[in-house]
Amino acid sequence: MFVEGFLENEFEWAAGRAHSAFLAGLREGILVCSRCPSCGSAAAPPVGYCPGCLGETEFIRGSERGTVAAAAVVRRPLVSCPFEPPFAMIGVKMDGTESVFYHRYAGAEGAPAVGTRVRIEWREAREGKLTDIAGFVPLENEGDFEPGPVPANLADREEIIKGAIKVRYLWTAGEAGRVFSEKMKEKKFVGARCPSCGKVIFPPLPYCGVCFEKCSEFVELPASGRVDAAVPYLLKIPDFAMEPPIVFARIIIEGSHTSLNHILKAGDGEIKSGMKVRPVWNEEREGSLGDVMYFEPV
Repeated sequence: MFVEGFLENEFEWAAGRAHSAFLAGLREGILVCSRCPSCGSAAAPPVGYCPGCLGETEFIRGSERGTVAAAAVVRRPLVSCPFEPPFAMIGVKMDGTESVFYHRYAGAEGAPAVGTRVRIEWREAREGKLTDIAGFVPLENEGDFEPGPVPANLADREEIIKGAIKVRYLWTAGEAGRVFSEKMKEKKFVGARCPSCGKVIFPPLPYCGVCFEKCSEFVELPASGRVDAAVPYLLKIPDFAMEPPIVFARIIIEGSHTSLNHILKAGDGEIKSGMKVRPVWNEEREGSLGDVMYFEPV
Protein backbone atom coordinates (compact mmCIF):
# COMPACT_ATOMS: atom_id res chain seq x y z
CA MET A 1 0.00 0.00 0.00
CA PHE A 2 1.35 3.40 -0.99
CA VAL A 3 0.33 6.78 0.44
CA GLU A 4 0.62 9.82 -1.81
CA GLY A 5 0.06 13.44 -0.92
CA PHE A 6 1.49 16.92 -0.50
CA LEU A 7 2.94 18.93 2.35
CA GLU A 8 2.29 22.65 1.94
CA ASN A 9 3.43 25.56 4.10
CA GLU A 10 2.64 29.22 3.45
CA PHE A 11 5.38 31.80 3.93
CA GLU A 12 6.10 35.53 3.89
CA TRP A 13 9.67 36.48 3.01
CA ALA A 14 11.37 39.87 3.18
CA ALA A 15 13.38 39.81 -0.05
CA GLY A 16 16.06 42.16 1.25
CA ARG A 17 17.95 44.96 -0.47
CA ALA A 18 19.45 43.04 -3.40
CA HIS A 19 16.51 40.82 -4.34
CA SER A 20 14.07 43.72 -3.98
CA ALA A 21 16.08 45.75 -6.51
CA PHE A 22 16.27 42.68 -8.79
CA LEU A 23 12.49 42.10 -8.72
CA ALA A 24 11.74 45.79 -9.23
CA GLY A 25 14.09 45.73 -12.22
CA LEU A 26 12.27 42.75 -13.73
CA ARG A 27 9.04 44.72 -13.53
CA GLU A 28 10.69 47.48 -15.57
CA GLY A 29 12.39 45.15 -18.04
CA ILE A 30 15.85 45.83 -16.57
CA LEU A 31 18.35 43.19 -15.47
CA VAL A 32 19.76 44.51 -12.19
CA CYS A 33 23.20 43.21 -11.23
CA SER A 34 25.45 43.87 -8.26
CA ARG A 35 29.07 45.02 -8.37
CA CYS A 36 31.64 45.14 -5.60
CA PRO A 37 33.26 48.62 -5.38
CA SER A 38 36.46 47.05 -4.01
CA CYS A 39 37.25 44.12 -6.32
CA GLY A 40 34.89 44.93 -9.18
CA SER A 41 33.26 41.48 -9.33
CA ALA A 42 29.67 41.50 -10.58
CA ALA A 43 26.80 39.05 -10.14
CA ALA A 44 23.40 38.39 -11.72
CA PRO A 45 21.05 37.99 -9.92
CA PRO A 46 22.51 40.59 -7.52
CA VAL A 47 23.87 39.87 -4.05
CA GLY A 48 23.90 42.28 -1.15
CA TYR A 49 27.48 41.56 -0.12
CA CYS A 50 30.53 40.55 -2.12
CA PRO A 51 31.36 36.87 -1.42
CA GLY A 52 35.07 37.68 -1.78
CA CYS A 53 35.51 41.02 0.00
CA LEU A 54 32.38 40.75 2.22
CA GLY A 55 31.71 44.41 1.50
CA GLU A 56 28.35 45.92 0.58
CA THR A 57 27.72 45.95 -3.17
CA GLU A 58 26.27 48.57 -5.50
CA PHE A 59 23.66 47.97 -8.18
CA ILE A 60 24.28 48.36 -11.91
CA ARG A 61 22.27 47.76 -15.02
CA GLY A 62 23.52 44.47 -16.42
CA SER A 63 23.85 43.29 -19.98
CA GLU A 64 20.99 41.20 -21.34
CA ARG A 65 23.45 39.05 -23.30
CA GLY A 66 25.51 36.10 -22.17
CA THR A 67 27.10 32.76 -22.98
CA VAL A 68 25.62 29.34 -22.23
CA ALA A 69 27.73 27.64 -19.55
CA ALA A 70 25.49 24.61 -18.89
CA ALA A 71 22.33 23.08 -20.35
CA ALA A 72 19.96 20.21 -19.62
CA VAL A 73 16.58 19.06 -20.96
CA VAL A 74 13.74 18.67 -18.42
CA ARG A 75 11.39 15.91 -19.54
CA ARG A 76 9.19 15.40 -16.46
CA PRO A 77 6.60 17.82 -15.01
CA LEU A 78 7.85 19.82 -12.03
CA VAL A 79 5.55 20.93 -9.19
CA SER A 80 4.63 24.63 -9.49
CA CYS A 81 6.84 25.02 -12.56
CA PRO A 82 5.30 27.44 -15.13
CA PHE A 83 6.95 25.64 -18.07
CA GLU A 84 5.57 22.50 -19.68
CA PRO A 85 8.09 19.73 -20.43
CA PRO A 86 10.09 19.08 -22.41
CA PHE A 87 12.11 22.28 -22.11
CA ALA A 88 15.79 23.15 -21.73
CA MET A 89 17.11 24.71 -18.54
CA ILE A 90 20.35 26.61 -19.11
CA GLY A 91 22.95 28.38 -17.03
CA VAL A 92 24.10 31.62 -18.65
CA LYS A 93 27.21 33.59 -17.73
CA MET A 94 25.93 37.10 -18.32
CA ASP A 95 28.41 39.49 -19.95
CA GLY A 96 30.45 41.37 -17.36
CA THR A 97 29.57 39.03 -14.46
CA GLU A 98 31.31 36.14 -12.74
CA SER A 99 28.12 34.28 -11.78
CA VAL A 100 25.75 31.98 -13.68
CA PHE A 101 22.10 32.92 -14.26
CA TYR A 102 19.69 29.96 -14.61
CA HIS A 103 16.52 30.13 -16.71
CA ARG A 104 14.65 28.48 -19.57
CA TYR A 105 15.92 28.30 -23.13
CA ALA A 106 13.16 29.66 -25.37
CA GLY A 107 14.92 29.08 -28.68
CA ALA A 108 14.69 25.95 -30.82
CA GLU A 109 13.73 22.59 -29.30
CA GLY A 110 16.41 20.81 -27.36
CA ALA A 111 19.31 22.23 -25.39
CA PRO A 112 21.80 24.70 -26.91
CA ALA A 113 25.49 23.86 -27.02
CA VAL A 114 27.78 25.21 -24.32
CA GLY A 115 29.28 28.43 -25.65
CA THR A 116 26.14 29.52 -27.52
CA ARG A 117 25.53 33.27 -27.34
CA VAL A 118 22.05 34.13 -26.06
CA ARG A 119 20.00 37.12 -24.93
CA ILE A 120 17.03 37.70 -22.62
CA GLU A 121 13.53 37.72 -24.12
CA TRP A 122 11.14 39.78 -21.98
CA ARG A 123 7.42 39.29 -21.62
CA GLU A 124 5.20 42.24 -22.54
CA ALA A 125 3.23 42.13 -19.28
CA ARG A 126 5.55 42.09 -16.25
CA GLU A 127 4.79 41.96 -12.52
CA GLY A 128 8.14 41.71 -10.77
CA LYS A 129 8.72 37.96 -10.95
CA LEU A 130 11.38 35.77 -12.51
CA THR A 131 8.80 34.68 -15.07
CA ASP A 132 8.88 38.25 -16.44
CA ILE A 133 11.75 36.78 -18.44
CA ALA A 134 10.17 34.48 -21.03
CA GLY A 135 13.53 32.78 -21.48
CA PHE A 136 16.77 33.08 -23.41
CA VAL A 137 16.88 33.07 -27.21
CA PRO A 138 19.85 32.96 -29.61
CA LEU A 139 21.75 36.25 -29.93
CA GLU A 140 21.70 37.54 -33.49
CA ASN A 141 23.61 40.83 -33.23
CA GLU A 142 26.58 41.48 -30.99
CA GLY A 143 27.20 44.99 -29.76
CA ASP A 144 29.06 46.98 -27.18
CA PHE A 145 27.50 47.38 -23.76
CA GLU A 146 28.61 49.66 -20.96
CA PRO A 147 27.03 48.97 -17.56
CA GLY A 148 25.24 52.00 -16.21
CA PRO A 149 23.39 52.98 -13.05
CA VAL A 150 19.92 51.70 -12.32
CA PRO A 151 17.03 54.09 -11.62
CA ALA A 152 17.21 55.18 -7.99
CA ASN A 153 13.62 54.16 -7.22
CA LEU A 154 14.37 50.49 -7.96
CA ALA A 155 16.30 50.14 -4.69
CA ASP A 156 13.89 52.19 -2.57
CA ARG A 157 11.27 49.59 -1.68
CA GLU A 158 11.77 46.26 0.04
CA GLU A 159 9.63 43.52 -1.47
CA ILE A 160 7.56 41.16 0.70
CA ILE A 161 7.07 37.85 -1.08
CA LYS A 162 4.13 35.65 -0.17
CA GLY A 163 3.79 32.09 -1.35
CA ALA A 164 3.66 28.45 -0.40
CA ILE A 165 6.16 25.63 -0.37
CA LYS A 166 4.54 22.47 -1.72
CA VAL A 167 6.33 19.14 -1.46
CA ARG A 168 4.97 15.93 -2.97
CA TYR A 169 5.57 12.65 -1.15
CA LEU A 170 5.02 8.98 -1.89
CA TRP A 171 5.75 6.35 0.75
CA THR A 172 4.84 2.77 1.51
CA ALA A 173 2.59 2.33 4.53
CA GLY A 174 3.63 -1.30 5.12
CA GLU A 175 1.52 -4.03 6.69
CA ALA A 176 0.64 -1.92 9.75
CA GLY A 177 -0.53 0.95 7.54
CA ARG A 178 -2.56 -1.39 5.34
CA VAL A 179 -4.44 -2.92 8.31
CA PHE A 180 -4.96 0.51 9.90
CA SER A 181 -6.36 1.96 6.66
CA GLU A 182 -8.77 -0.93 6.07
CA LYS A 183 -10.14 -0.72 9.63
CA MET A 184 -10.55 3.07 9.54
CA LYS A 185 -12.78 2.72 6.47
CA GLU A 186 -14.92 0.40 8.60
CA LYS A 187 -14.98 2.97 11.47
CA LYS A 188 -12.79 0.78 13.64
CA PHE A 189 -9.57 1.46 15.56
CA VAL A 190 -6.79 -1.14 15.47
CA GLY A 191 -3.44 -1.10 17.27
CA ALA A 192 -0.25 -3.17 17.14
CA ARG A 193 0.82 -5.16 20.22
CA CYS A 194 4.49 -5.48 21.12
CA PRO A 195 5.38 -9.16 21.74
CA SER A 196 8.01 -8.13 24.33
CA CYS A 197 6.47 -5.47 26.60
CA GLY A 198 2.82 -6.06 25.65
CA LYS A 199 2.12 -2.37 24.99
CA VAL A 200 -0.43 -1.55 22.29
CA ILE A 201 0.55 1.16 19.80
CA PHE A 202 -2.09 3.29 18.10
CA PRO A 203 -1.89 4.20 15.29
CA PRO A 204 -0.08 0.89 14.71
CA LEU A 205 3.64 0.87 13.92
CA PRO A 206 5.74 -2.02 12.57
CA TYR A 207 8.17 -1.83 15.52
CA CYS A 208 7.83 -1.01 19.21
CA GLY A 209 9.45 2.32 20.09
CA VAL A 210 10.56 0.98 23.50
CA CYS A 211 11.68 -2.60 22.83
CA PHE A 212 12.39 -2.28 19.10
CA GLU A 213 10.63 -5.59 18.61
CA LYS A 214 8.63 -6.24 15.46
CA CYS A 215 4.88 -5.94 16.05
CA SER A 216 2.96 -8.43 13.96
CA GLU A 217 -0.15 -8.83 16.19
CA PHE A 218 -3.02 -6.39 15.60
CA VAL A 219 -5.77 -5.84 18.17
CA GLU A 220 -9.08 -4.04 17.70
CA LEU A 221 -9.64 -1.16 20.13
CA PRO A 222 -12.80 0.56 21.40
CA ALA A 223 -13.87 3.65 19.47
CA SER A 224 -13.37 5.83 22.54
CA GLY A 225 -10.57 7.40 24.49
CA ARG A 226 -9.55 9.92 27.12
CA VAL A 227 -8.05 13.39 26.86
CA ASP A 228 -4.48 13.57 28.09
CA ALA A 229 -3.96 17.28 27.29
CA ALA A 230 -5.59 19.99 25.19
CA VAL A 231 -4.74 23.46 23.87
CA PRO A 232 -6.77 26.02 21.84
CA TYR A 233 -5.48 27.28 18.46
CA LEU A 234 -6.66 30.78 17.57
CA LEU A 235 -5.42 31.27 13.98
CA LYS A 236 -7.24 30.42 10.76
CA ILE A 237 -5.88 27.25 9.14
CA PRO A 238 -5.80 27.45 5.31
CA ASP A 239 -8.17 25.05 3.51
CA PHE A 240 -9.62 23.92 6.85
CA ALA A 241 -13.40 23.91 7.31
CA MET A 242 -13.50 24.67 11.05
CA GLU A 243 -13.17 28.26 12.23
CA PRO A 244 -10.97 29.21 15.20
CA PRO A 245 -10.74 28.76 18.07
CA ILE A 246 -9.92 25.09 17.43
CA VAL A 247 -8.97 22.80 20.28
CA PHE A 248 -6.18 20.32 19.60
CA ALA A 249 -6.07 17.44 22.05
CA ARG A 250 -3.72 14.60 22.83
CA ILE A 251 -5.98 11.57 23.11
CA ILE A 252 -5.23 8.08 24.40
CA ILE A 253 -7.53 5.50 22.81
CA GLU A 254 -8.78 3.00 25.39
CA GLY A 255 -6.68 -0.14 25.39
CA SER A 256 -3.63 1.59 23.87
CA HIS A 257 -0.49 2.93 25.52
CA THR A 258 0.31 5.75 23.09
CA SER A 259 -1.44 9.01 22.21
CA LEU A 260 -2.55 10.71 19.01
CA ASN A 261 -3.17 14.38 18.28
CA HIS A 262 -6.59 15.32 16.94
CA ILE A 263 -9.34 17.95 17.14
CA LEU A 264 -11.60 18.10 20.17
CA LYS A 265 -14.99 19.77 19.77
CA ALA A 266 -16.21 20.79 23.20
CA GLY A 267 -17.19 23.87 25.19
CA ASP A 268 -14.59 25.69 27.26
CA GLY A 269 -16.05 24.49 30.53
CA GLU A 270 -16.19 20.86 29.39
CA ILE A 271 -12.51 20.34 28.57
CA LYS A 272 -10.72 18.44 31.32
CA SER A 273 -7.82 16.02 31.41
CA GLY A 274 -9.13 12.49 31.70
CA MET A 275 -12.52 13.27 30.13
CA LYS A 276 -13.92 10.49 27.98
CA VAL A 277 -14.36 11.22 24.26
CA ARG A 278 -15.55 9.44 21.14
CA PRO A 279 -14.86 9.94 17.43
CA VAL A 280 -17.27 11.62 15.01
CA TRP A 281 -16.74 9.97 11.62
CA ASN A 282 -16.87 11.41 8.13
CA GLU A 283 -19.54 10.03 5.83
CA GLU A 284 -16.90 9.25 3.18
CA ARG A 285 -13.73 7.61 4.45
CA GLU A 286 -10.41 7.01 2.76
CA GLY A 287 -8.52 5.05 5.40
CA SER A 288 -6.67 7.70 7.41
CA LEU A 289 -6.95 9.60 10.69
CA GLY A 290 -8.74 12.27 8.64
CA ASP A 291 -11.71 9.89 8.53
CA VAL A 292 -12.42 11.18 12.05
CA MET A 293 -13.75 14.74 11.78
CA TYR A 294 -13.14 15.37 15.48
CA PHE A 295 -13.60 13.87 18.93
CA GLU A 296 -16.44 14.93 21.22
CA PRO A 297 -17.25 14.34 24.90
CA VAL A 298 -19.19 11.20 25.67
